[in-house]
Amino acid sequence: MPKSSPIVGEWIKRAEDDWKIVQMLQALPEPLWEIASFHAHQSAEKYMKAFLIHNGWNLKKTHDLTDLLSDCVGYDSGLASLSADSRELTPFALAGRYPTTAVSESTCKSAIAAAERIRTEFQKRLDYHA
Repeated sequence: MPKSSPIVGEWIKRAEDDWKIVQMLQALPEPLWEIASFHAHQSAEKYMKAFLIHNGWNLKKTHDLTDLLSDCVGYDSGLASLSADSRELTPFALAGRYPTTAVSESTCKSAIAAAERIRTEFQKRLDYHA
């Protein structure tokens, strides 16, 4: 569990730091939705990597949440229910970082909600309570 694994605990801390940024950016008088969505993606990615490392997985550098989730499902088939959320959130690895296509506020809010569902499921499996 994370309390006995410093590296897993560090991944969780960083995931939670990204989540705090999501909350702060949403609370601004003029919310920064695309940047909040990027940090939502980052939080989900770091939770997935914490779970995978906790289970003995060797870190690989990827930002594709569908690939990471596929690896996670190998350890816990119940996580397959997050596949739609992972697909929805994956493009936000770039949103907010690069001036590509503008993303609507509602699309960003939906991505943030997907990240929250991912966060919740991985917190349960890592026995972490924010």
